[in-house]
Amino acid sequence: EPLIYDHLHITSTFLSVEDRDIRRILFLIPNNPEPLLALAIHKCLEHSQFWSEIDKRLVIELLRGLHELDRPLGETGHLFMATALVCSDKTAASYAAEIWIQGVPSQNIDSALIGRVNGLHQQVEFIPLKRLNDLVVSRLLGISSLHNKALEEMMGSLLKHLPAKPVKHLKKAIQIYLELVALNGSSVKDQSIMKQLDRWGIKYNSPATVL
Repeated sequence: EPLIYDHLHITSTFLSVEDRDIRRILFLIPNNPEPLLALAIHKCLEHSQFWSEIDKRLVIELLRGLHELDRPLGETGHLFMATALVCSDKTAASYAAEIWIQGVPSQNIDSALIGRVNGLHQQVEFIPLKRLNDLVVSRLLGISSLHNKALEEMMGSLLKHLPAKPVKHLKKAIQIYLELVALNGSSVKDQSIMKQLDRWGIKYNSPATVL
C-alpha cells in the first residue's frame, strides 16, 4: 500500500487549497513531519521574501501546527524553523519564536543548529542579518536563564558559521552574543568563535568586553 507521503504533492495549481488543509495533513504525520516540511521549504521558503499570500499562509499554518504538536524536530524541521525565524513576515517569525521559546525547556529545539542554519544563510546572502538581530532583542532575549543559555548557543553557532568577510549588521550580532556571555557568567572558549572574532578585529578578553 502507498504511504501517505506518496500522496503529498504541493503544486502551484492547488496551493491555494492546500494552505487551508496543511495543518490537518501535518497532524496525520505528527511523528515524522520532515517530508512535509521539506516540501514547504521548497515551495514557500525558496526566496527571502514570500512571493504570495498563499505561501505565507501555508508557512504560518505549519508553524501553528508545530507549536501545537510540541514535538522534537529533525534537521529539516530545524531548517524550516530557522528560516521562518528570519522570514519576511512578522506573524510567521513570531510563531517560529514561540516554538523556540516552548522548545527550549522541553529540549525539542537544538539552538546551536538554528544558529548554524542562519550562519549558512548569511554565507549565500539569503537574508539580512538584521532580521535575526531584531527578533532576538525584541522576542528572545531575557526570557529566562535557561533561554539565555540556549540563545548564547544559537548566537555562538551563528558567528562560527558566518563568512570570513564581515557581513552587514555583524557588529550588532557580536554585541548580542557578548552580552549573553556576560549575562550567563560564561566565557568564550570555542576556538572557532575566537578565531572569527580575531579575524574581524574583535579583541575578547572577558565577558565585560566592550566593542
